[in-house]
Amino acid sequence: MSLLTFAKTALGSMVKQPVTVCYPQEKLTAPERLRGHIVNDMDVCICCGMCARRCPAGALAVD
Repeated sequence: MSLLTFAKTALGSMVKQPVTVCYPQEKLTAPERLRGHIVNDMDVCICCGMCARRCPAGALAVD
């Protein structure tokens, strides 16, 4: 990385607003159509376990 590129990045980050929030004080609201948002409608659920098998993180379990 050249010195000019580094200076441009450093100066740009000093001027821009932060992207993150101070978590305990400010709550981050997710967009409504965020990919990965799971909605489980228990009225139509047949407890097949497909959601648990398809979850890449293994965070779901069907009892």
